[in-house]
Amino acid sequence: MHLIIDSTGLSIVGQAEWAAANTDDTARAAGRRLHVGVDSIRVIVAHALIEATVADATTGVDLITQVDA
Repeated sequence: MHLIIDSTGLSIVGQAEWAAANTDDTARAAGRRLHVGVDSIRVIVAHALIEATVADATTGVDLITQVDA
C-alpha cells in the first residue's frame, strides 16, 4: 500500500483571535494542523487534528498505525 500524508494549518478565529490579529498580538494566535493520509485510490484512510506545537514526525507514526493493511 502507498500512503500519502500531508498536513494543512487551520486557524481558530473567534473574537479574541480576530482582535489579536488586528493589533499584531501574535502571542494570542491559536492554530491546529490537520494531517490526512490518503491511499492510492484517493480515499482518506488516516487523520489527526493536532496542536501546532506537536512534531509532524510523531503524528506520522500515529497515522501509519491507523491504516489497516
